[in-house]
Amino acid sequence: MNRKLKQQSLGKKTALLLAILLPIIGYCIGSHLGKHMIVHFLSGENSLLFLLYQPAFENISKIRLLGSNNEYKRLVGYHSLIENRRIDVDFLIDRYTSEESIYLRRSIIWLMGYSKDEKSIYNFLSDIYEEAPWRNKLEVLRTMKRLDINLFNKFIKYHNIDIGQFNGI
Repeated sequence: MNRKLKQQSLGKKTALLLAILLPIIGYCIGSHLGKHMIVHFLSGENSLLFLLYQPAFENISKIRLLGSNNEYKRLVGYHSLIENRRIDVDFLIDRYTSEESIYLRRSIIWLMGYSKDEKSIYNFLSDIYEEAPWRNKLEVLRTMKRLDINLFNKFIKYHNIDIGQFNGI
């Protein structure tokens, strides 16, 4: 009987020790991994971590913003696209042609400057440049400069642009 009591006492001590140590170990490992993952996410080394920090319902809310009748909500939706760095130029071109507001169009031009599809952007911006309002022309030039300085110079030469008329590029 004494042996049984010792075993039960040892079992309770082991369970108590595990109940204390497991959460502490889990917290330490989780904290270390979490910091490591956040650093890699913020530095852009691992875009898959985006899924862990940006659940699907937030992406759905961005889509709702882009589909809103309210211009301000659509503006927020366009600017939220920059967060995940997934700039779909074809989508933006379609949206540009469907938007009537020059302010939203200027935001779309700005957003295109963060894409990697330089050729498509160059071609599209070349097509719209002549008919764009003055402020949107300025944004086109800023976007071209942000994309690539050589493309910017090519764009200026192709459109015969006097850069002196545009302050703040």
